[in-house]
Amino acid sequence: MGDGNVSDYAIKTLKKPPRILVDFNCAARLLEARSINVDNPDIRSIRIGYHFDKIRVVIDIKGDVVPAYKDRFKHNTLIVTLKLKNSQNE
Repeated sequence: MGDGNVSDYAIKTLKKPPRILVDFNCAARLLEARSINVDNPDIRSIRIGYHFDKIRVVIDIKGDVVPAYKDRFKHNTLIVTLKLKNSQNE
């Protein structure tokens, strides 16, 4: 949980292990980290960590490569859309 509006964020990928990091640059309450298992063939889990000056969200990817993604921020909400390799929409 952030304290107030969250409009400043940074997003990047890491290759080993493959994951997407999102840092919301805001004051945050120091809550216990959480891990959310995801029922998806391409995403292993989503982890949330609370730090004094940011909230970090990590999307752990199954497989060897981070898929292409798009991010957009609208109405104090960040939307990250992944092009999943096992998607049936292709």
